[in-house]
Amino acid sequence: MNQLSALHRKIVYLVILLVTLVPILLIGRPADRFDQNGTPIKSGGKLAQLRFDYQLGEASLGNVDPTSATMNLVLLGFRGIAAGMLWVQADELKTRKEFDKLRQVVESIILLQPHFKSVWEFQAWNLTYNVSTECDDVKDRYYWVKEGLKFMIRGTERNRRIPELFYSAGAFTGSKLGRADEKVEYRRFFRSDPDVEQFGGGPDEAINKEGKDNYLVARDWYLKANNLVQLGIKQHRMDEPLFLSYPYQTLIDYAKALQEDGVQVDGMALARKGEIREHLASLSQDQIDQLYANWSSATRRAWSQAYEAWVDEYGRMRLISTDNTHFILENDPVAMQAIADEEGTSLEHVRNWRTRYLKMTNYPTRKQLCDIERREKTANARYKLVEGRRLFLDLQDFQRARKLLHDGLADMEQVVKLYQREDGSNGILVDEEDTVQELVKAQIMYTQSFVLSGEPVPETFPLKDLVWDNPDGAIQSIKQESLEAFQRTYGG
Repeated sequence: MNQLSALHRKIVYLVILLVTLVPILLIGRPADRFDQNGTPIKSGGKLAQLRFDYQLGEASLGNVDPTSATMNLVLLGFRGIAAGMLWVQADELKTRKEFDKLRQVVESIILLQPHFKSVWEFQAWNLTYNVSTECDDVKDRYYWVKEGLKFMIRGTERNRRIPELFYSAGAFTGSKLGRADEKVEYRRFFRSDPDVEQFGGGPDEAINKEGKDNYLVARDWYLKANNLVQLGIKQHRMDEPLFLSYPYQTLIDYAKALQEDGVQVDGMALARKGEIREHLASLSQDQIDQLYANWSSATRRAWSQAYEAWVDEYGRMRLISTDNTHFILENDPVAMQAIADEEGTSLEHVRNWRTRYLKMTNYPTRKQLCDIERREKTANARYKLVEGRRLFLDLQDFQRARKLLHDGLADMEQVVKLYQREDGSNGILVDEEDTVQELVKAQIMYTQSFVLSGEPVPETFPLKDLVWDNPDGAIQSIKQESLEAFQRTYGG
């Protein structure tokens, strides 16, 4: 009887276990529907649906690596200890410049901490800025720069909800390629990879699928970062209004780069200056004028697009201050009053926050730069000054150079006068140091064209009062440095 009772008890326990297991299976059933990219769609049990709603599942963070999940399961509670030991080892290998071993260690760290953004930023920075500098050939350096960028892209794929990683991908694509000492080669390689055998003269599609300029690809990454922030995901890199400005700043960088690149020959951008000069020497003046006209048109169009994006998009974007007050950067009293009314605060309070952020974001200065450079008169002046400089330096044709330099300076004089301020200062002369340097260099060549031809320098010439004889210490310092540099290089 007792034996029979024990059997009955076992049956009862088994039934209870099965009854309990059924709701557990129903509640904990994993997601069983996926989109075309393999990302789970809201489905499965209650827990799976809650993970989907609150973005807590592994797949909601990014691509899932089964190896990472296995490693974390095997290590159980020792994952943190293992990761800490690997970080110490990685730091030592970096100090000893054992980059191959460092890369292996970082890959192990990723298995343990795939959603720790510092892992991705650490190795991407290491490959792009440290390993690349160990190479002598610029093509080899570019290879490691690409490896760093590809690593960062992997980070964004594994972490779709970390805005800082998308921002870093944009910074690497824009700043590293566009501002490095090898920027001329890097920007050319970005659109036409030096590994012709593998990429056929086109870009490495892993980093530039559409074959665009590096600054335009950087802008795409910054926009992805902004989209995450505007969805309510916090970033901790910098003040939010500044963080959101980068897609629009990058269009300004792009316009500057086109301007610095100069003319394009046979559709090839970023040809070396020496190659450009050799090619121009074989062309007629009409052909040269057409090349410069194309360059001028492209840069002016880029500056116009940068102005529209900076003013009409970013300038009118509703930004939020550190005390959660909304504001816009463009001076629009009606829009700011609407914000004040909506938030139950004063117009003065909104204006005060706008004023603080104007300086932080350099909004007025960048707006002014775009406005200057998008003008047809400015574009024409730059063409004349650049071609005048070529005639002076390369061909020693002082007569034609003098005419172009004079006309270019005269055009710029009209532009400069448009930015005269009520307090007597001038926006271009105060804020645009690069432009002042170019004007001074043009004036040096203009005056030297008379000296080298044995003629007296005119008592007056365009921008003489505003720039050449301007008593402002900063302008005179630029003039003195430019004169000394000219004399060192060309004598006189």
